[in-house]
Amino acid sequence: MTENKELELVPTANEILGRNLVRIDNLMVSPLPRLNLAMGRIESLIDLSKNIAVKGIVWNERKICLLTDDRNTFIIFKPEVEKDAEMFFELEGKHKKGDIWIGYQSVWDGECAPVSFTKQRLLKFIKQHKALITKETEDAIKNMRITETKAQNEEMLSLDSDDHVTTIEERYVTNIPRQFTIHMPLAPNVSADLMFEAEVVEMKDDYDRKKGKGIQLRCINGRQVMKDMMENFVAQLPENIPRYYGEMMLGEPKDEY
Repeated sequence: MTENKELELVPTANEILGRNLVRIDNLMVSPLPRLNLAMGRIESLIDLSKNIAVKGIVWNERKICLLTDDRNTFIIFKPEVEKDAEMFFELEGKHKKGDIWIGYQSVWDGECAPVSFTKQRLLKFIKQHKALITKETEDAIKNMRITETKAQNEEMLSLDSDDHVTTIEERYVTNIPRQFTIHMPLAPNVSADLMFEAEVVEMKDDYDRKKGKGIQLRCINGRQVMKDMMENFVAQLPENIPRYYGEMMLGEPKDEY
């Protein structure tokens, strides 16, 4: 008995399962090629926009995207922001994080998240940028003082009962100015005045244990600074390309830009 004859004796899936099946002997799948370009220098984006057919620009405070006729080419620009400034631009509030599409970035909706500093870390940060702040602010941070006050309040739970609740309100006062400005570099050839709001906070370690008081800085003009910077970048692209400010959904699941 030849090998082919032996194969003929092997029952088919239809005979085994008793139902009709589709048999595919050869299936050739040709995936579409995809090109992801993640650019960090505006000069590169400008040169590229002049040498390819761009039909639109979508931008917001975080990214710029060049739209082309090729649906499999994604051209993304995210500026290389200096680390000392970048940490103050993390989003806080109502914004979509891209749970399904990692490449998704909504229009900014919220404030910049605050950054907490111990006195030592804050002094190091100020030392690096001492030429960019006022002498008054620098001296206040060098001699940073935090005063704690407590106020006790008692409130009757009802008019016909002696039961009451006691609340203790803690307040912290520091000699550091409530608001101050630092002129900081953001990206190559780009700098801006960052306006900070300072607040005393309880510092905690990775195990949520208290480790003393610190200062929390929030960049209160961060959204406007980022928008101005990106708008300036968009203005450097060819004038004949339509501009659109809004949300982006780019790439496929698990893609990162």
